[in-house]
Amino acid sequence: MAGDESDVVRLGPSEFLAKCALYPRYLRDGIFASEALLDLGKDGRGSKPPFVISCASRTLLPQVQQVHEFGCRRATKANERKAERLGRNLERPGETCHYRGFYDLLVGQVTGIPSNAYKIEVVLLPEDGEEAHCNIVLRPEEATKTQLRTERTDILIQISARLRGPTLHISPSDLDLVYFLSPLALPVFSDEPGPL
Repeated sequence: MAGDESDVVRLGPSEFLAKCALYPRYLRDGIFASEALLDLGKDGRGSKPPFVISCASRTLLPQVQQVHEFGCRRATKANERKAERLGRNLERPGETCHYRGFYDLLVGQVTGIPSNAYKIEVVLLPEDGEEAHCNIVLRPEEATKTQLRTERTDILIQISARLRGPTLHISPSDLDLVYFLSPLALPVFSDEPGPL
């Protein structure tokens, strides 16, 4: 991540995150896959860049409706970028992504995952005008590439096991696709409630 380290805002262990589920990004071969939901991406280049998982701060979005609005805006922005990249309008629903809901995740459960290969933290990182956007960051420590790959997989499995929800939603702009989107159920990971 660019910028002065002193400017980085780390979320505390008692704070919650929302991990938005965008269809079809959470699918692998047409089936829900938690690793696809978590969508681990590299933050930079080089042989050992940090990896990030995009989320939203529930401290800044305490109401369920606020998270839904955030997720809808993220899907809209992704579709706008794709249309711009392709230079044409996208076919719905085949080429577009759609917000379907979110999962809650407690920061302390993520940062408390033991790892010898990564330092795990959650940082606020506003993006696209979204002040609540944050990243789960996996910063590589001194480890071999094999150790990094193995622990990265283990960390994703452990994060998946800590998801709570989902809280489902269909965007008002997707009401014409309700019969298409509704059967695409998101699995329930935990019945424990998230923040009130």
